Amino acid sequence: MRVFKLEELQKLILENIKEEEDRLKEVKSFKAHGTVTKNEVLRAELQLSEMQIALMSNKRNIEIALHDLKTMIQIPEEESIDIDTTDLLHASLPQTALDHYLQSATQREILRIARKKEEISITDRRIVKSNFYPTVNMFAKYAFNYPNYMFFPPNPYLYTLGSIGIELNYSISNIYKNKTKMHMANKRIEIQRNERLMTEDKINDQVFTQYTQYHDILDRIPVNEKSVQQATENYRIIKVKYLNQLALITDMIDADTALLQTKYNTISTRIDAIMKYHELLHACGLTDSNLH
Repeated sequence: MRVFKLEELQKLILENIKEEEDRLKEVKSFKAHGTVTKNEVLRAELQLSEMQIALMSNKRNIEIALHDLKTMIQIPEEESIDIDTTDLLHASLPQTALDHYLQSATQREILRIARKKEEISITDRRIVKSNFYPTVNMFAKYAFNYPNYMFFPPNPYLYTLGSIGIELNYSISNIYKNKTKMHMANKRIEIQRNERLMTEDKINDQVFTQYTQYHDILDRIPVNEKSVQQATENYRIIKVKYLNQLALITDMIDADTALLQTKYNTISTRIDAIMKYHELLHACGLTDSNLH
């Protein structure tokens, strides 16, 4: 973000230097015709020198910012980075309702994991609870009895014998163990539910904060744009007065400085809004941007 602002400031300073060079020519022309003093020329030259110094200083700041950026994204120092803010500054700034971002945030991976852990703990409790119930087994037997002459009374007949029934088993010794396991299972559910709720609250707070800050910046953009219009008109009026010897060069310099500052403030605010929007998307777990 810092390097974007510095790049735009560099463009504004270059524009301002061109303005100062043209002004110096005008002042020297006035001096040649005896309409201004030598002091006016010196003041114009001083202002041009200050802007040239500002240009060099800002250039060094850009180099430092680029170095920090390369270090952060881990690319070689000798590798160049092309910083183009043209599309960035003309991108649209979405103004979607807060509910949209809060709803999107519910699908964040960290929340899905928290919900899954809670679901697993609930399933574990069901398994523990099933141990409280007796086990039920069905059985069936079927057999042939052959004629028997070895025992008294003898049985000379062949017949079948079968049985079917239900067997119920219940372990009395597991009652205490199951109660302990159920208590632990309920405790795990409570812990996982609290962790999930805390995660939801944290994410919602993050989304709300980023959303509020984003819209606060958006609200400042039209104010800054209005300031540029006012500063531009003020500079135009002062310049007309100066050309007609109705204003001092210091008035011109002050008006020019004010215009430069308002232009930078507008660009800086817009870059802040774009960066804050991406922070809002990150808080929601989104990667795609609607900026275009």
